Amino acid sequence: MKKRIWLAFTLALVLLMLPISVSGSVGDIDWYKLTAAQNYHVGTVRVEDKGDILQVMFHTIEPDEGCYLTETHLALAENLEGIPQTKNGRPIPGQFEYSHSFETPVRIDTYDIPMTLGDNTVIIAAHAVVECPGWEEDETAWGSKCGQCCDFDAPGWATWFRFPWSW
Repeated sequence: MKKRIWLAFTLALVLLMLPISVSGSVGDIDWYKLTAAQNYHVGTVRVEDKGDILQVMFHTIEPDEGCYLTETHLALAENLEGIPQTKNGRPIPGQFEYSHSFETPVRIDTYDIPMTLGDNTVIIAAHAVVECPGWEEDETAWGSKCGQCCDFDAPGWATWFRFPWSW
């Protein structure tokens, strides 16, 4: 019995970590990897088309000693130039239109954003600050599509991704 419960839990965790796309018009859902300190998969960014609302959810992986969100920052634009950046092309999360910070860290943070962009695709920069057991300090994390990572045109490892938006 314990093996079945453990197997079900493990399978559910693995499915959360995989990039998944569900196609259609309203109801498109995509999962993006949330990577901290350049190389550590700490969670996911889930994006869902809910008609006139775009829902973006940051979610950390929940193993025994998982990471927590201390801040999230989110920018959406019709093109990359619409994401706040320095003159050198580095994104500026503190200037992103949407942000939350938490005195008590959380595992999930959700944004429901009314969509007013006029394109079929939206550019998304999803940034988080995470604290993880055993790390000396909080780390920055970015959402990206596995194998389809789009880096900002600047030194560093900040990423952005496209989400198909349907009307």
